[in-house]
Amino acid sequence: MKYTMNGKKENLISKQDGFSLMEMVVVLAVFSMTALMAVDLFVTITNVQRQVRNLQAVQSDARFAMESMVREVKTGTIDYEFYRGYCRGGSEEDGNDYSLCTSDFDCTVGGECLVVDLSDGPTDILVTRDHENNQILYRLNGDAIEVCSNRSLYRARCAYGANWQTVTPEKVKMTEMAMYIFPFSDPYSTKTSCTVHEDCDSGICDTDTNFCEIPDFQPMVTIVLESEAGKDEDQEKINLQTTATSMIYRR
Repeated sequence: MKYTMNGKKENLISKQDGFSLMEMVVVLAVFSMTALMAVDLFVTITNVQRQVRNLQAVQSDARFAMESMVREVKTGTIDYEFYRGYCRGGSEEDGNDYSLCTSDFDCTVGGECLVVDLSDGPTDILVTRDHENNQILYRLNGDAIEVCSNRSLYRARCAYGANWQTVTPEKVKMTEMAMYIFPFSDPYSTKTSCTVHEDCDSGICDTDTNFCEIPDFQPMVTIVLESEAGKDEDQEKINLQTTATSMIYRR
């Protein structure tokens, strides 16, 4: 209420200011950007957690498989006789016989006697002997590591796939398994006579004594594993490598 110049009263209607359209647009834009950032942050954190879980899974499972092989190497010794010749193929059950051989005639029909030159690079199968002379075999079958044991020298128990046990779980895929074995020949073997280097497993013939030289090293294996878990953008890969030395001393 106020008075005009002529003394009359005049009512004034109070006016209340509101938000303009532009201000509403700005507020909505800021709110939308904040919400998008929050959602994006949540998705990122969820993906990171999933990747961490996959990485932890592949690490623990790959390490378990490696520790299993390392334990066999430490408590046993390398089965060098196996690498001198084993039957591959010809088995209807598993595709491999794994029995010892000196020629293809020792293997079943369709099989071959495979000689592994350990000095020529890594091998894809690890074979050891435990303290009871049982033969322990590790192999990579598809994307899983498997183990089998033969309880006698010439019994091809591992020719049957049902006798192999999977070491790694289904969610973890093993993409590579390689074993570097040293020395290349059996350090526990007895000296044999020779005339040329080819007569010796060690590849060294002492021409002064005409006996094969025996390497003076403990058997050791360097194991290399490559594994992965998850799919697409959540896939995690890991490479593991370790060296194990046999604790059995026979000299």
